Amino acid sequence: MTGYIIKRLLFFIPTLLIISLMAFIISLMAPGDPAERNVQTQTGSGYVSISEQRLVQKKIWRKKLGLDLPVFYISIQSFASPDTLHRVYPEGDRKLLERLIRMYGNWPEISRYFQSIRSLETASTTISPHAYNSSPEKAGALNEIKFACLTLFSAHNPGQVTTRLNQLQKLITENDFMALMPYMNNLRGSYNTMKSARTVYKNYIPSVSFNSRNQFHRWIFGDGNWLTGKDAVFSRGIIRGDFGTSYITGLPVMQELVPSIKWSLLFAAVGIVIAYFISIPVGIFSAASIGGAFDRISNGVLLMLYSMPVFWVATLLLLMFANPSVLQIFPASGVMPVTGYGRDASPLQIIMITIPYMILPLFCMIYGVVAYLSRSVRISMIGELNLDYIKTARAKGLPEKAVLMDHAFKNSRLPLITLLANVLPMSIAGSLIIESIFTIPGMGFQTLFAIHHQNYPVVIAIFTLTGFMSLTGYLLADILYAWTDPRISFRKAIG
Repeated sequence: MTGYIIKRLLFFIPTLLIISLMAFIISLMAPGDPAERNVQTQTGSGYVSISEQRLVQKKIWRKKLGLDLPVFYISIQSFASPDTLHRVYPEGDRKLLERLIRMYGNWPEISRYFQSIRSLETASTTISPHAYNSSPEKAGALNEIKFACLTLFSAHNPGQVTTRLNQLQKLITENDFMALMPYMNNLRGSYNTMKSARTVYKNYIPSVSFNSRNQFHRWIFGDGNWLTGKDAVFSRGIIRGDFGTSYITGLPVMQELVPSIKWSLLFAAVGIVIAYFISIPVGIFSAASIGGAFDRISNGVLLMLYSMPVFWVATLLLLMFANPSVLQIFPASGVMPVTGYGRDASPLQIIMITIPYMILPLFCMIYGVVAYLSRSVRISMIGELNLDYIKTARAKGLPEKAVLMDHAFKNSRLPLITLLANVLPMSIAGSLIIESIFTIPGMGFQTLFAIHHQNYPVVIAIFTLTGFMSLTGYLLADILYAWTDPRISFRKAIG
């Protein structure tokens, strides 16, 4: 058995890598800027605008989130592109540089041109507008210069760039901003050099670079020691349960998910126990009295239950048993009173208070499972009861109870194991429909809330945890299959 488990675990490693890679790709493709979602605007002071403060904070958050690193271990780009282009922020500046690289292919000249724009903008910003309070025309011209510099960060068409440069030259000359003239001359000269020294062919030469520090590695292992997690500053990696920070609450994702996991796990575990308790006897008795009254009635009821949509049943139960106008027997939503359990409530009191809140959701969760499981047990039992060893046991005079339970049922337990293997992923994924209808703070409700509010770290954490728990459930199911049914051989599975 040990060899079988080891082999299955080795098979799970590439599957887990694929799941983590898919989750990472989803995080990259998620709309919006993570740094923008995390940044907090502060009040401007002096000549530093709020937008400039936001830009500084965004750069800080990019470093915290690892967005200033290459995406993966291997980067394939053109020979014209630098290997540090991913560090350029904001995104508009990076897009401009990418367009210029495709147009001209000479990164050193492109970089000098870009820096000359930044230098002129910075120089124009350092001129205090208070010096021109007596001359509104010059103050307005200074604002036009700043605006023209900003437009150059999004202009790549030669005609547009030439128009902006001529506009800047005219504004500086006519308003006698002689302090800006050296910056203007440098800007025009760097632009002309960039155009004249084109090396477009470099865009067609591939360049491969290897990055030991990258976003994927940091996402998996954190920014500390990859094996121990020591010296981690901003992230310990998903391998240690660090999925980042929630956009909504600002709390670590796992700290936000743990209470939801507990509720989903509670409902899943209690529901499975009740489903087993009901479906096993029903399936056995139905198979034992095949064609009889109990078999016909139970099959009809189970088929009806299996065909009813869960959202319709949940709505019907709320209207009938949680409606003040009909019968208000059970609470309509939640898992506890609004005021809480009370400080002095004992564990037994907490259980008794919680049970009424669980009855309607549990019924909605298990009626379909009971129908499926009962029919599965019935079919398996019918197949076993027709085998020769059952006929031999009856011929020996064994009691019918012993024949059913000790022989037939023992060899027809595989459907039960299949359902049991789904408990782990169910505890993570939860039931989105039921938890939403009954306002249960489980993983299904958490998933819907996170998607609705574009809280992507939480969505990705749920996706990753569900995949991991599914693999764990499949492993447990395979082990239980071989342990329950001697016809399933570990050696054959290993070989």
